Amino acid sequence: MENGLTGLFDGWEETMVWTCLQGHMGQVVAEGGPPPVSALCAVGDFCFLAGFPSRTLAAQADRPILVPRTMDWIPVIRSVWGTRAVPFLRYAIRKEPDVFDRSWLADCAATLPEGVILTSSSGSNRQSVAEHILSFTLALCRRLPTYRDAQRDHRWEDHGAMKTIFGANVLVVGAGNIGATYAAMCRGLGAHTIGLKRTVNGPIAGFDEVFSIDHLDDLLPQADVVVLVLPHSAQTVGLMDEGRLSLMKEDAILISSGRGSVLDQEALARTMKGGRLWGAALDVTEPEPLPTDSPLWDIPNLIITPHVAGGMRLELTRRVCIQMAQDNLRRYLAGEPLKNRVR
Repeated sequence: MENGLTGLFDGWEETMVWTCLQGHMGQVVAEGGPPPVSALCAVGDFCFLAGFPSRTLAAQADRPILVPRTMDWIPVIRSVWGTRAVPFLRYAIRKEPDVFDRSWLADCAATLPEGVILTSSSGSNRQSVAEHILSFTLALCRRLPTYRDAQRDHRWEDHGAMKTIFGANVLVVGAGNIGATYAAMCRGLGAHTIGLKRTVNGPIAGFDEVFSIDHLDDLLPQADVVVLVLPHSAQTVGLMDEGRLSLMKEDAILISSGRGSVLDQEALARTMKGGRLWGAALDVTEPEPLPTDSPLWDIPNLIITPHVAGGMRLELTRRVCIQMAQDNLRRYLAGEPLKNRVR
């Protein structure tokens, strides 16, 4: 984040922007300077535009969603893209209470006319996130990060024993939509799957066993793979601390893809540098982006991705969102209960 780009995006609370500026994903294009006066960050389906409005940069913003830093960019974008540029309000929420203004959204909902119904697309990214977690699992089992490092250094080396998901005990801490989808994938590969959730109301598809989260300490020593897919809450902050990391098998795999606050990252770094755990993978951290001086970056058997497991990165997720909306419209017209109703 050098060359004056930080100032252009200063105050922008968007993980993708800062991860892009750190060089971990996407592409940055700057104009003018030094220091630059305009810049864009292109990440996935998004182009984030900052600084003095530039027709040159607007023309290079070829992603489906353009997010300008200020309203001054709008006439420039329209002059370049014409009727293809359709303005809309995007209010993306995060579950952490310190970065999501729930009162603002509540005020917006309160202005809606009486009788207006709101529904969510909860569960639409379950396949995307579950596949990401499964990719982590298999990559670590087969030592792929180690072999990637060897390839980078042009070293033809055999790094010995590997692991298999077949017959493994997979403990999923957070047996919701994503956890159950991942568990079903693991069962298909021959794993024994155990789910933990706050309240157990019976069997859950994808799991061989389901327990309340109160059994976490009893089950950690039995697990070959531990997956954290919990939301941020007062009850989950620091749940996976140094004590619980010490309960895991020395050759277990740990994956975190819920919220970064659930895992004590400093404790994880100490644990892994001390030679415990076969490997680990994080798609979420606390904070985000992960600071460049974090010791986690340099642990060879740790995979880090910048919170990209979900979102709209798969066309499948878009289709599922559309199908959910269509299904609820059909239900509404038929007088049936709506799914994922929030108001």
